Amino acid sequence: MSTLLQSIKKWRMPSKTELREAMRGLTKREWFLFVGLIIALGITTFSILVAINNHFIVKIPAHGGTVRAGIVGTPRFINPVLAISEADKTLTSVVYSGLIHKDETGTLTPDAAQSYTVSPNGLVYTFTLRDKLTFHDGKALTADDVVYTITKIQDPLIKSPKRPLFEGIEVAAPDAKTVVFTLKQPFAPFLESATVGILPKHVWENVTADTFALTNLNEQAIGSGAYKISKITNNSEGTPTKYALRAFSHFAPGRAYIEHLDFIVYTNERDLVAGFTGNNVDMISNISPEKTEALAQEKYTITHSPLPRIFSLFFNQSQAPLFTDRAVIDAINLAVDKQQIVNEVLLGYGHVAQGPIPEMFKDGSITPQKVDADAAKNILTKAGYTKDTDGILKKGSTRLAFSISTGDAPELRKAAELVKQDLEAIGMSVELKVYEVGILNQTIIRPREYEALLFGQIVNTPADLYSFWHSGERNDPGLNVALYANTKVDSILESAPKETDQAKAKTLYSSLEQLLVKDAPAVFLYEPDAIYIMQKQINNFTPTASTYQGEQFRNAYTWYVRTDSVWKFFAKNKNQIAPIN
Repeated sequence: MSTLLQSIKKWRMPSKTELREAMRGLTKREWFLFVGLIIALGITTFSILVAINNHFIVKIPAHGGTVRAGIVGTPRFINPVLAISEADKTLTSVVYSGLIHKDETGTLTPDAAQSYTVSPNGLVYTFTLRDKLTFHDGKALTADDVVYTITKIQDPLIKSPKRPLFEGIEVAAPDAKTVVFTLKQPFAPFLESATVGILPKHVWENVTADTFALTNLNEQAIGSGAYKISKITNNSEGTPTKYALRAFSHFAPGRAYIEHLDFIVYTNERDLVAGFTGNNVDMISNISPEKTEALAQEKYTITHSPLPRIFSLFFNQSQAPLFTDRAVIDAINLAVDKQQIVNEVLLGYGHVAQGPIPEMFKDGSITPQKVDADAAKNILTKAGYTKDTDGILKKGSTRLAFSISTGDAPELRKAAELVKQDLEAIGMSVELKVYEVGILNQTIIRPREYEALLFGQIVNTPADLYSFWHSGERNDPGLNVALYANTKVDSILESAPKETDQAKAKTLYSSLEQLLVKDAPAVFLYEPDAIYIMQKQINNFTPTASTYQGEQFRNAYTWYVRTDSVWKFFAKNKNQIAPIN
């Protein structure tokens, strides 16, 4: 050991003079070899440092950037009480916040409320607000603002489209942070209603009911949502053409990553697409399948997700008694090629409907019905139908001839033409009656003046099925356009919304669907998808099933277009880590 220590003590670094002498003694070959080794050592060291750094570095969402979204139609009511059009709802969803909201997975999650409780009997919902909530103008948001909003919705003079959701419900604010809703009877979907945006009472309280829809507050909106309106640009006629929004720094769930969110207004789909291809907007939606396919050829990013809409062929037995014969309905159901409608009308952006409940709510209990024209003909033959002199099937005095009424939207017209083609192939005579949508609603649907009707139903929640299938809704203003009546179905429609146990509620609705498919008051055709098209990458944009296409903007505060590189332990959590493309 002592020898080793003596050796170490004797060892020392060479002096500068000694190094210079050693370098002078190198041959040219040795000199190049030495320099090469030094360079290799430097490269290796740098590569190791980079590898170590990359191992610990991750990308995270960063604040900043701009996204320009194109919309069709000028928003008239940026107001949660009055919003009715797609444009209204889209801007309202980002300007206002509700007590709770649906996240990107469709799950109800806290928004202005930090928590809520439901009484054991399902009648009392108590929401506790977050601390330090503010509106865009800096004023505090309290329980009084929530109560004010609900009372405006309930006011019959204001005629809010959301009034049915809160009819008969009592709302109170025992203190500034607590809101209590008391229902007359259990209604499981009530929580969906709590997503409605909150109006600032201090801004609206002096607006009377008769001027509520007329005030410019419906345009210069102030809410507490992820984005606040910073500027509205008008054309020479005073019509808004652009809404410039900016991230609200005090948004309760957290400031939006994208700093500027602009909505560019277009009057029609053609101009919207032109604005998109002209690089005036970054993303669009509500585009027809034909336009979508054309844009797909240009390699734009296209995503789509289910919409809760069922398009069906409804039968009016009072106008066309031939539909009382179940053989006729079964033959129609077998003869219509629904997948062809999805392929040729929706161009694949949708799927075949398997019953009255949209796929987003289904449990897969209905077996798809395959198209079989020969089987359809056999059903009619066995039922006693034979060809008349003109080739149309008849039984006694009953000829299989009827009309289909529908709207003049290209999708409806084309779907009706395909249905007509399939039914005429099995010996039926079909006349198409196409109407402008307003006329169709007022003069055909409301008075039930149709033999068969090809139309759609929007089912935001399973509870909406009551309006479409309960026997009490057969007459206007009810929406039971099939004039369907079944006491068992009525019972389920009345009891299912009161069931707070989700598993039991799902079982009830599954039974409801089985009954409706069995009775066949309509032939269920197709469900369209919501379509979104982008020409720049918007990270974390993951469209899920939604009630309307603009609803996706409610979660725009989670989207981002910029990223930062940081070491892993500086990222707050694993969900903050951005994918590296």
